[in-house]
Amino acid sequence: MSAQALAPKRLLFIGDSLTYVNDLDQRVAFLARAAGFSEGLVIDRVVKGGAPLKKLWTKTKAKQVIKGEAAADGGARAPWDAVILQEDLPETDVESFNSFAHKFHHVIAAAGAATVLIAAWPYQRLPEFNTEAIARAHVIAAETMTLGPCCVVHVGRAWAKAAEKHPELQLYSDDQEHPALLGTALAAASVFSALWGRSASVQTTSRGAGNDQEDEDLKRLHDIAWQLSHHKPSTLNPKPHPKSYTL
Repeated sequence: MSAQALAPKRLLFIGDSLTYVNDLDQRVAFLARAAGFSEGLVIDRVVKGGAPLKKLWTKTKAKQVIKGEAAADGGARAPWDAVILQEDLPETDVESFNSFAHKFHHVIAAAGAATVLIAAWPYQRLPEFNTEAIARAHVIAAETMTLGPCCVVHVGRAWAKAAEKHPELQLYSDDQEHPALLGTALAAASVFSALWGRSASVQTTSRGAGNDQEDEDLKRLHDIAWQLSHHKPSTLNPKPHPKSYTL
């Protein structure tokens, strides 16, 4: 494992249906436990359907959960080592994303946790945001989050690479917006590789009675997530906090 990996024991996800469809948080937990990080591991979430960060800030208990004033959806409470913010950028605008991502960052840093931004994938209904536009918005936001450690996990870039190399794999669900099971698997592998500094490929086994094709598909996606976790330009603060880490 990379010496610079965060390897959080207590991780909170904050997001909308891109997080809770197929339970991204629990799939990350599965990978972490399978890799031997089960001791003390707590992964929970605060989610709301159709909610950009603005609504998650104003209409949910997310900031109270970060502060330890309320329990997360699964009952876990602070402290947290890292808080993952998942914005659905095609559904909002960059100005709103920046504003509320920084509001969350202030609360997260004050609580002594790292801020992790998930740069997700685009979709056809709102084509004004492509993969690179989403990634660029998240990198710019992260570079100005100087109160504590902050980084970007480029899930959208991993999706784009997977679509290029393995177009037969179904990442989108039928609505062409939410993730299919393989899409969530790739997102989970991206988060795991970035935060724990390991490839998820060593955990590539079917949960069922054994499905060689499924295992091979997962390995392909896990390899892409691992490769991209080592090729992320400018995802850290220009004036990093002493606790900052690289991905």
